[in-house]
Amino acid sequence: MLFPEKQSLLSRIKHQFFITVKVPVDALLRKLGSKSLPEVIIIGAQKSGTSALFNYMSQHPELLGSYKKETHYFDSLNYDKGISWYARNFPPVSKNIILFEATPSYIYRNWCAERIYRFNKNVKLIAVLREPLSRAFSAWNMARQVFLSERRDTIVQSSFGIQRDDIKSGMTNLLTAEHFKNFSECVKIEMEIINSGSDAPVPNFIRRGIYVEQLNKYFKFFNKEQVLIIDHNNLLSKPEFVLRKIEDFIGVNNIDWSDKDMGKKHIGSYNSEIDNATKNLLNNFYHPLNQQLFDLIGQKFDW
Repeated sequence: MLFPEKQSLLSRIKHQFFITVKVPVDALLRKLGSKSLPEVIIIGAQKSGTSALFNYMSQHPELLGSYKKETHYFDSLNYDKGISWYARNFPPVSKNIILFEATPSYIYRNWCAERIYRFNKNVKLIAVLREPLSRAFSAWNMARQVFLSERRDTIVQSSFGIQRDDIKSGMTNLLTAEHFKNFSECVKIEMEIINSGSDAPVPNFIRRGIYVEQLNKYFKFFNKEQVLIIDHNNLLSKPEFVLRKIEDFIGVNNIDWSDKDMGKKHIGSYNSEIDNATKNLLNNFYHPLNQQLFDLIGQKFDW
């Protein structure tokens, strides 16, 4: 559904009006020499190197990122503000510059693929995928750091521009509990939710790594040629090779990346390790799903 949350008829009509008017106007502006909407979107995944990729791409002379890396337009209440609000997240540029943004939750939220398609069916999408067990542990560590932060309450209050009340309350409960559950406990809780058939959205450390389901939602709307899939390991180990693929995918000139800032962003250090039982449980859970993913995208990663 395009509007999965409750929304007034007037709000729906207003939003569709902006989509109908603003996007063609932006196409006209491109022909006249300027534009203010993205033609490339990095859709995810969370904790998979999207911050580093955003930094790399921002150094290309023909690419320009949004003012903030994550606009959270298609996945949050910001969507109700309309396409004009979205455009204000980008600097006006000449027709020779391609705008882009990176919001890693786009790949995970069920309603984003259709919203992005309605926005621009010709947009180019980039997905960076990380081995799902390590991604889940990294996401848990990020949540734990928020829980232990002196600014926890401020972060919690400022981070949730999310429509569904169950997501908002679930994350709030997770991050404001008396004790933060260890990784094994979170895995056990989420596995029980998954095995019960419930679609309860929190916690979602495990579910965010079921990439085959998430990409299938995008392939209902977009051709596979419009979605570039990148392995997180390749982005870390050979970023220039990955960036060359991105240049060719977007259609910009190849540049010399040797003098660019290729430093990694947001590299975390962990104070704990995954116990063997939890590791085996998740490996067994993800193995068939990873095989389905590889079959879907026509390439296999060293996971």
